Amino acid sequence: MLQSVSYILLAFVACDAAKPWREGKTFISAENYESWIKNRTRAEDRAKFLNKTQGGCCSWDGQNCGQTTDYCNDPTHCVQDCQGQWIGGGGGDITCGDKCAHNTDGKCNGCDDCRWCWPTGSSSSDPNADCQCGGGGPSPSPSGQASTTRYWDCNQPFCEPGNLPYPHQYRPFRMSDGRIFAHAAASDAILQGHAACEKCYQLQYSGSTFVVKVDNWCPCDSNPPGCCEPHFDIAVPGMDYEAVTQSNVCYQSDKSIRMDKGRQSCAHWPWEDGDDCCNSVSTDQSLNDACNLFISTGWDNPRVGFQEVTCPY
Repeated sequence: MLQSVSYILLAFVACDAAKPWREGKTFISAENYESWIKNRTRAEDRAKFLNKTQGGCCSWDGQNCGQTTDYCNDPTHCVQDCQGQWIGGGGGDITCGDKCAHNTDGKCNGCDDCRWCWPTGSSSSDPNADCQCGGGGPSPSPSGQASTTRYWDCNQPFCEPGNLPYPHQYRPFRMSDGRIFAHAAASDAILQGHAACEKCYQLQYSGSTFVVKVDNWCPCDSNPPGCCEPHFDIAVPGMDYEAVTQSNVCYQSDKSIRMDKGRQSCAHWPWEDGDDCCNSVSTDQSLNDACNLFISTGWDNPRVGFQEVTCPY
C-alpha cells in the first residue's frame, strides 16, 4: 500500500535564494506567479506562454495561449491529458469535422460548436480523436474522470495568499443534503492558471459524493504523475504524507496538530494506521471529526467522476 501513494508529491520543491517569494504550494502575489510561469521555462519556450510562437501552444479558451506547465504545453499532452486545446500553427494542431450529437459529448461540456476532432495529419479514426470545441463558443468547463489524493500541510492556499495557517473551518463536513463539503488543491488541467480558484466541483465514487472548493494548486512538475492530469488533492486533517511533502508547516504554524507518532496521525492510513487514527489528529476535536467523516467513505485515493457545480458556500 505504501507504494501506491509514494508517487504523490504534495508540494513544491524547497525554496531557494533565487525565489524568495515562493512558499510551499503558494505564491505571495499574482505578480510572483506570473514571474514564475515565465521564468520556469527555457528561454526558447517562453514565447509559447506569450502567444508569439508559430509552433502552437496549449489553450484553455481556444483563443489564447494558457498559463500552464511544460508538461501541458506539449502537443502530445495538451488535449489528451490536460483537457486543453492546441492552437496556433504546426505540430499538435487539430482538425475538426462533423458536429457531435450533443454539445456535452466528449470534452465539449456545453460549448456552442462541439465537433469530432483529431490531430492534424492523422484521420478521424485516430484513437486520440474526440468531441471537443471546434471554436465559436465558450471554453468547456472541465469534467470527466480525475485522480485524487489527500493532504493537510497547514500552509496558506494558493488562491488565498496570506491565509496562514490553513483555516480549520476548511475541514470536510457533511451538508444537509448528504454530500460532503471540503476544500482541495487542483492540478493544472483543472486550475488553468487562476481560472478555477474558488470554483466548486462535485466528485463521485462508490456511493459517496463530495463537493470541493478549489483553493490550492497541485503543479504537474512537482507532483508527477498524479497532478499531470485532472486531479484533486483533498484537504483532510491528519493525512499529510510527510515522506513526500515539502510544504508542511504544521510544526511551525498550527500547534493544534498532534504529532504523537512523529508525523500526522493518519498519514499512513489505511495500510498502517487504523480507522481510529482520526481520534488523535488534533487538540481541536472538529478536525478529528472531519478526519473520521472522510475515513467513513473509504476513499483511498480513488479515481472519481467530476463536474463543475455551483458552490454551496
